[in-house]
Amino acid sequence: QLNATWWYMSAAIYIIFITPLFYRFYCKFKYVAVFLMCIIPYLINVESLILFPTIMLGVCFAKEDLFAKIKEKALAKMRYRFLTYFLVLFSIYFTFELTNISSIAHSMQFSTLACLMFCYIILADIPVISHILAFLGKHSANIYYFHTFIYWNWFPYTIYSLGNKVLIYCIVFGSSLAVSVILELIKKVVKYEKMEQ
Repeated sequence: QLNATWWYMSAAIYIIFITPLFYRFYCKFKYVAVFLMCIIPYLINVESLILFPTIMLGVCFAKEDLFAKIKEKALAKMRYRFLTYFLVLFSIYFTFELTNISSIAHSMQFSTLACLMFCYIILADIPVISHILAFLGKHSANIYYFHTFIYWNWFPYTIYSLGNKVLIYCIVFGSSLAVSVILELIKKVVKYEKMEQ
């Protein structure tokens, strides 16, 4: 049986091949390219193209170093800081509402950007939380790839017998993180990166 979560692998390959094309398109047309790639999937309403805006925004933000520039200006003065915090939090709320009236696919690029801004502008400056999130970020891919095995394939009856949503989430998250830590230790022992190269 295939792991349903691994649909992302095909998307990852798609992103790897298409990003250089988007990069060249952006270098030539700048923000016109961003505008076009952000509206085309909605105009023609093809869900398989819904990653276009996210990829193009990623290229734009990386090329122009927009996260750093936005943060520098946003935190320059206290009134700017409060306004930025409000706008970031409101944008996260807005994406939840957008998902309710449309779909996750259609709101994904907005929610992705909103969450990244929240993490970079607000959470990254909180010492303990930033270190915890940095640690979890290193394991995020493994957690994502593996969690379906735990709650869907191997232990669904055990997991869902707990009855409490928060407890279920914590157990799935904690066990996926534990598996990821063990996997990364095994990779170090067998020198996986050298084998991969």
